[in-house]
Amino acid sequence: MRLPRVPRSVGPGAARLGAVAFLTAATLWPVAIVGAPYAALDARPGTAAYGAAAVVYLVGSTICHQRAERSFHDGAVQWPVCARCAGIYLAAPFGALAALLVARDRRPRRRRLPVDAADPRWRPVIIAAALPTLVTVVMEWTTGQMTPALLRAAAGVPIGFAVAWFVTVALVGAGRVLE
Repeated sequence: MRLPRVPRSVGPGAARLGAVAFLTAATLWPVAIVGAPYAALDARPGTAAYGAAAVVYLVGSTICHQRAERSFHDGAVQWPVCARCAGIYLAAPFGALAALLVARDRRPRRRRLPVDAADPRWRPVIIAAALPTLVTVVMEWTTGQMTPALLRAAAGVPIGFAVAWFVTVALVGAGRVLE
């Protein structure tokens, strides 16, 4: 027996706006991650570009270990997050955009991916998306060998995509009244 859902207090317009704001943030953050090393290298201290790069590195330091040997470098300048985090953040806009496009499509069809944050099929999706990252972590711990940065980034892509999809679905779903 399926219980009826209680209508949410957020309207569909506000929910979609929240999802679009998330997509915008999920797009601007990777741009900042990739652009900060160039700004740090080329900008003079005291300029707006240098200050913006400093903010990106500061935020990066609160969410990532920033170990040089696990990070991408542009020339002599290290990225503000490690390669794994870069993969996660670079994939996030694609997951958010895909979720918005699927949520917008009203044609009835069988959906292979969950489009409701309360859907119990999310658990295996998130677990499967985390597996590549888990494999690289286990490999590093058991062998003592550092996984190459490109492989670490590639392992982060599925979890970045899946989590951004989930967050977007949750935001869009917050404004949908479901029977």
